[in-house]
Amino acid sequence: MGLLNWLFAKPKFDRLPDRIFLSSEAMFADLLSRCRQELGSRVRVLVVAHFQERLDEVRRRLDGLQLVYEILDKPLSSECVARDISAGALTLVIAEGLLVNENADKDESTTSPLSILIVEHHPTRRRDEALERFAAAVSGKVQLTYFAAFDEPLMVRFNCAAVAETLLKSGMQADECMESRSVSRSLAFAQRRLEAESLSDTPATSSAEWIERNLPGR
Repeated sequence: MGLLNWLFAKPKFDRLPDRIFLSSEAMFADLLSRCRQELGSRVRVLVVAHFQERLDEVRRRLDGLQLVYEILDKPLSSECVARDISAGALTLVIAEGLLVNENADKDESTTSPLSILIVEHHPTRRRDEALERFAAAVSGKVQLTYFAAFDEPLMVRFNCAAVAETLLKSGMQADECMESRSVSRSLAFAQRRLEAESLSDTPATSSAEWIERNLPGR
């Protein structure tokens, strides 16, 4: 594929609008509801976290609801999704374990739909883009959704608390979801700015720890 074709090609997956909430509590409630809905439709569900702390929180909440899930503790290549994830299964994975093989042959007719639910944005845009490349490389119908909240470390760094307060005053309910492509674009711009400012990419167990370790002034 030529450079221009790559730059302007349409995504080979359906990226749904980010689901953004005033609080993480509301975000997790929506995420769990989405998991139940997708599993009821026999969709393959892949829940992805960039950091272990967030994945552990998802596990704790799933256990509280007694929802059955599998933790994938080995790398998952894009061409192996149909083999390694069954229809109607809920699988949890750390983002760095997802591998892309863009040259693999695709068999679009033999795979059931896959829903990729990403439970946090990474402070840097390139880490989110890696997940989107994975989604584009998977065979069959793929939907990708990010879940975010204004009280997360990344949002707090950009003073989103003030935005949340304004939304509350304007009538937004505490458990209401905001879906805005313009907000998603603004967040992507902010991620690129953080990436340019970062001094390193030292591994961390949470978004807050990554920011503390890798950004000047924190």
